[in-house]
Amino acid sequence: MAMKKIAGFIKLTRPYISLSATPFFIGPAFLSANGIPPAGPFFIGFLAVVLAIAAAHVCNDYFDWKIDAKNPRTGAGTRFHQ
Repeated sequence: MAMKKIAGFIKLTRPYISLSATPFFIGPAFLSANGIPPAGPFFIGFLAVVLAIAAAHVCNDYFDWKIDAKNPRTGAGTRFHQ
């Protein structure tokens, strides 16, 4: 049961996409600090970016599940339509 919930969480939040967008945070963080940024603010910002992207994925799945169910490309993979 726990593994099913973890798998559902991963499918819903899509961490692989969130992590692929992190260079858009990491690069500017190093540039704005003129070198290595302080660890605390860097990791808080990193976490904020990853969680914001994951939240956007969850919101998209929640509000678009009816449209996704009708779309042949996404119909089988909807997360809220069961």
